[in-house]
Parts: sequence; structure tokens; C-alpha cells
Amino acid sequence: MAVSDFNALAIYDHEGVKLYKQLLESGNKEEKEEACRGLWTLSFNELVSKAILSDSKILSGQFMSIFGSVFLHALNFTL
Repeated sequence: MAVSDFNALAIYDHEGVKLYKQLLESGNKEEKEEACRGLWTLSFNELVSKAILSDSKILSGQFMSIFGSVFLHALNFTL
């Protein structure tokens, strides 16, 4: 769903990044993995990737341990 920029922005506008962050902090293993995939997908939108990069809790937590180098490469590619 978030593959298009329009959908990514709609998810972001409705606090999708915040919800994914909450799952990373308190979800079970499967929820954390899905939150990582969701953030990774959203990160291809420039505005959303900047918001994710500015959130130190996302960058230092479970998300980075699962998708770290791939995600940072994707962010650098889109910025």
C-alpha cells in the first residue's frame, strides 16, 4: 500500500511512523518485524525518510538491528 508516494504520505499523515515505532518498542517478534518492513517501505518517500532519520529511538533500536545497513543504504539512495 505504501509503495506510492501518495499512500506513504497518507500513512505518515495519520501517524503511521509513530504506530510502527510503538510496535518496535512493545510488540512481539512478529509485530516488530512487520513494523520494520513498514518503516522500510515508507522510507522510500523523501519526507518520511527524513522523519525516520530524525528519530533516534527508531535508529538505535530493534529496527536497525534487523534492517540496519539495507535501510541506511536505501535512505542515502533516496536523499
